[in-house]
Amino acid sequence: MNKDKDDEKNNSSKKFKGGFFKVVAFYYKRYLWQCCIIMLFTALGSICVIITPKITQKLVSPDVLQGPYGMLISYVIIIISLYLASGIFNFFQSFLGGIVAKKIEIDIRNKVLNNLVDLDMQFYTNKKTGEILTKVIADTATIGDQAQQISISFLSAIFTFVGAIVILLTISIKLTIVALIAALTILVTLLVMFGIFKKITYKVRKVLTNINGDVTDRISVIRLIKSSGTETYEKERFVDIHKIYYKTSLKQVTLSSVIVSFMIMGISSLNIIILLAGIIMMHNQTLVADNSEAIPIIISFVLGINILIFPIMTLVRTFNNLANASTSSIRINELLNEKPQINRNLEQPIMKTVTGNIIFDNVSFYYPNSDQLILNKFNYHFEQGKSYAFVGETGVGKSTISKLLLRFYDPSMGTIYINADQDLKKINLTSYLQHVGYVEQEPQIFNGTFFENISYGVFKVTKEEVIVSL
Repeated sequence: MNKDKDDEKNNSSKKFKGGFFKVVAFYYKRYLWQCCIIMLFTALGSICVIITPKITQKLVSPDVLQGPYGMLISYVIIIISLYLASGIFNFFQSFLGGIVAKKIEIDIRNKVLNNLVDLDMQFYTNKKTGEILTKVIADTATIGDQAQQISISFLSAIFTFVGAIVILLTISIKLTIVALIAALTILVTLLVMFGIFKKITYKVRKVLTNINGDVTDRISVIRLIKSSGTETYEKERFVDIHKIYYKTSLKQVTLSSVIVSFMIMGISSLNIIILLAGIIMMHNQTLVADNSEAIPIIISFVLGINILIFPIMTLVRTFNNLANASTSSIRINELLNEKPQINRNLEQPIMKTVTGNIIFDNVSFYYPNSDQLILNKFNYHFEQGKSYAFVGETGVGKSTISKLLLRFYDPSMGTIYINADQDLKKINLTSYLQHVGYVEQEPQIFNGTFFENISYGVFKVTKEEVIVSL
């Protein structure tokens, strides 16, 4: 038993290895030229921002402030132009990134839906519809959005951070060293916090998914609730299951508040640290030989620190988004890693007719994850042209026989033959089902027109043919 659990744990770790970054790498290869253009616009936007402190240093220097008025206006125009250009580059970067994000979201969602359609009925036996829908809709949207946002934010932060450091070094090496020590201390502390935050986020999302699945299932059987008079019980039950969500979320909210508070406090203190360090160095005449040049250096450096703060805040938000995206990737992988157990044999010849007898040969059947034997060595010949009705108590296998004929499940033991001698497990399932009509005790109807529901599965039929058939 313990060995099975260990194997399951090892398999899970293999499934989820790579996660979000593996998804991003795959799609960035697919949309390579769009991604290259996005990177170019990101780099150009960052460059426009990071060179402004150096120009500001010139702007506030005695030569410009005391020089011709036209020179002052020229520097002002340059700074304004840089910010306008940065805005234009950021627009195109965001626009193209948004397009790629939607393509990724739609592609992943289609992959998940395709896999869900291929999965056997035994997959859905113990699954809550709400859990599956949350993963299909919310998690695919999260991955799509964050595939664009995280990558762009990370690139922008790296370009801006490295560029700002280079510019700051040209202004003052001593102040840059002070700024780097303070900034890296704040960043490392925040990264450690986000490592813990990621684990808590996964737990919260898991609890929320279970709640969504539970609520969806309850609403879908509202007639049973009404007929049983259990409204009060269900209301109290909703309150109880949300208490678990509240307790789990409280840890997330607490840590998130600590991170935000530390981030604001740390980042805000950078300006003060640099200002105080600059004043002390100026007082000791260690900042620059001529103290008349110290004020422009301090002013431009503080502006540069504000630019340096931007990538730090961006990285913090990026790691927060990464926690959500990683969680969504794991949950989507859970669906994509599910494989159908029933082979549809689509490579086999198409069945043109179903005319022979149907034979159950020594068929036994257990439902998945159940120890209850529903059919025990069941043998029967259903002769062509005859009608049959099954009568019996609930749970004796009446519906199970039809589900086996539809290959919702395969027999646990024994064989079912179609056309007297064709093993149902080995025939082309899709072509076989085209000869089968199935009406449930509670028929399922699509949200569409009467014609769409009647003609479902025979898509080339005309309205006139549907009317005649009725």
